[in-house]
Amino acid sequence: MSTGNSFAGVQNQRLSGALDLEFLLSNQFNNLEDSSLIIIRKYVNAIGGKDNLLKIKNRTINLTAEVEGVTGNISIYQEYPDKLLQVNSVNGIEQKIIFNGSKGFWVSNLGTKELAGELLNQLKVDALFNFILDFPEAGIKATYDGIEKIKGKETFKIRFALPDSTIMFEYFDVDTGLKIRQIKNFRSNDNVIQQISDFADYRLIEGVKYPFRIEQEFGPLKSLMEVSAIKVNQNFDDEIFEPK
Repeated sequence: MSTGNSFAGVQNQRLSGALDLEFLLSNQFNNLEDSSLIIIRKYVNAIGGKDNLLKIKNRTINLTAEVEGVTGNISIYQEYPDKLLQVNSVNGIEQKIIFNGSKGFWVSNLGTKELAGELLNQLKVDALFNFILDFPEAGIKATYDGIEKIKGKETFKIRFALPDSTIMFEYFDVDTGLKIRQIKNFRSNDNVIQQISDFADYRLIEGVKYPFRIEQEFGPLKSLMEVSAIKVNQNFDDEIFEPK
C-alpha cells in the first residue's frame, strides 16, 4: 500500500546508518527521482559499499532449486561489465542462458537459439554485473514509489523503467536498507506474467553481502532457491560466454 509521493515526510526516524538524515531533510532533493537515489545509496552501503562492489570483477554462484517438488541445480557465471552464463540442470538435462556483452542465446539439447526482442532486453538487464551502480548508463530510470509492507516489514518501493518501457520494482527494508523483494513483468503473447522474488539470509562474501535464500513465484509456479557457494575474482575463460 503506497503512502503517497512525499519522501521527506516518511518516518524519517527509521532511516539510519549510511543515510544522512540532515542531507535528506535539507530540501536539496525535492523530487521522486532524487529520493530513489538516496534509498539506493543506503542499499549500496548496506551490502558493503561501492568500493567493495568495484573490487569484484567476476563471480560464480551455485544454487539448488526446488520447483513444484522437482529439484535441480543452477550455476551462474558473471563477468564485469555485462557477461552472463546461467546453467540450469534438472535430471541430467542441461540448459544454458548466455549473454556475451552484445548477443543473447538459449542453448539446449534442441540446439541454439539467438534471443531477440523483449527476451534479449531483459537478459541485458540481468547481465549487468553491478546493476545497482550502472543502471543509469544502461538507460534505466529509477523513481521512488512510496512505502509498502512486505511480510510485516516496511519497505521503500523503487520503480525502475527500462529502455523498452518494461517496468521493474524493487523493495528495500526501511530499517536495514537491504533489498527484500523484486517484481518483474514478462509478456507472453497477450498475457503479462509476474515474477516475484523474495530475498533473505544475507551473508558476507569478500566484503559484499549476498542473499542466500530466494523464494520465487512465476505465475502459478513457486520455487525455492538456496545458494550453496559464491566465489569471486576467479580465472574465467571468456569462451564460456559463447554458445557451443
